[in-house]
Amino acid sequence: MIDGNTTISLAFIVSITSISMTLINFKRNSRKIKEEGNIKLQKEIEEKVKMNLKLDQLCNTTNEIRTDNKSVLERLNVLDIRLTKAEQSVKSAHHRLDEHLKNHDEENIGG
Repeated sequence: MIDGNTTISLAFIVSITSISMTLINFKRNSRKIKEEGNIKLQKEIEEKVKMNLKLDQLCNTTNEIRTDNKSVLERLNVLDIRLTKAEQSVKSAHHRLDEHLKNHDEENIGG
């Protein structure tokens, strides 16, 4: 027969068992959550490392392009100077040719 003390003892045992099971489940879930958090954190770190590597490569490529552009600009400046000298030489040659033709025409007319 179940009397009042037995009922209280049974209720107490059920309560303690329930609390124990809750604590065990809580610890198990917290470990899982912690492991999932660690995995997520690891993936985020890997993604950031990949992004940093890509940014470094982009920076290196940009620097190479800048260096190439400087080289091209220097060559263009040299070509511009050479073109200017060639234009001056052609202008001078035309001037001398015009003078020569003028003198030649004067000799033919006067002669």
